[in-house]
Amino acid sequence: MRWRNDGGWTREIAMGSAGAGAVDAAGADSDWDWRISVAEIEQDGPFSRFPGIDRCLLLLDGAGMSLRRAGQPDRTVVPSAPRIDFPGEDDVDCRLRDGPTRDLNLMWRRSRLVASIDLVDIDEAMAWTVNPGVIAVVVHVLVGFVTMAGEPLAMTDTLVLTPPFPDRFQAGGKTRLVIASFRSH
Repeated sequence: MRWRNDGGWTREIAMGSAGAGAVDAAGADSDWDWRISVAEIEQDGPFSRFPGIDRCLLLLDGAGMSLRRAGQPDRTVVPSAPRIDFPGEDDVDCRLRDGPTRDLNLMWRRSRLVASIDLVDIDEAMAWTVNPGVIAVVVHVLVGFVTMAGEPLAMTDTLVLTPPFPDRFQAGGKTRLVIASFRSH
């Protein structure tokens, strides 16, 4: 879908809820408590505000960007430092470094969930333990391929897992994953 400010596109990958009756910071009903999407940023401009939502942006392609938040020092997102976390209600202005970017966006409602987001590099089988209270795990393949819960995943594939969680996964060579887990307060 096209952004409200016309500065790019968002492709929603998955979303989920911690339970019925989610309400956003403005008191309106909401369809999701966590969401993962890929955004294509085509031009400089403001990000949409999401009150009550925490955000994590991971640079996938492009030279990067500088993000300006009121009262905060500018933060740069580049291939060597591809991640930034920030509150969704902040006024954030984006300045592209050298052309468009493609970014993975993870968002979660902070009043209902706590998120853990990790970049994981593997090249073989890996044992895996999910912490108690986790309601969903999102695995997104950045590079390579992996088999998890009997599902083969290649680059750009995403798998959403709910309990019971598998205890291991198998990479097929050098693989980089984003693993996001969401647990209720």
